[in-house]
Amino acid sequence: MRAFKYLQTHYPEASKVKYFMELDEAGKTRYEVKLKYKGDKFDLTFDSSGGIIEVEKEIDCAVIEDAAHHKIIDYFNSNFTRYHIYKCEEVASGGEIFFEIKLRGKRPDGEHFFEAFFTRAGDLKEITKEEVPSLPILN
Repeated sequence: MRAFKYLQTHYPEASKVKYFMELDEAGKTRYEVKLKYKGDKFDLTFDSSGGIIEVEKEIDCAVIEDAAHHKIIDYFNSNFTRYHIYKCEEVASGGEIFFEIKLRGKRPDGEHFFEAFFTRAGDLKEITKEEVPSLPILN
């Protein structure tokens, strides 16, 4: 119920709302809500009691402040021989606001998908290689 009140308060005219239930790494139930509000796409995560855990807002990477944007691009240019950014998000979680950037990049160990997390100042917090499940080829 708390989650619905939060949504009604903060996103009163949301559209394309979709609800999902998932388990986190510790096996705890979480609820994810995907929606569109005032032209922007959001992913919200709630705990099992309806408390907000995280809000992700999809953004255009170009809106990241210039100094931070340059540091992020310098990191990618220094650590990848080739890369393609396909999604940027501004994330509010645990009282902190940061950027999550999803990309496909080539390094000496091959080409992989990554999630990179940067502070608002453009400093790398963490980068993780994403395992993309292989799909069977249909004949």
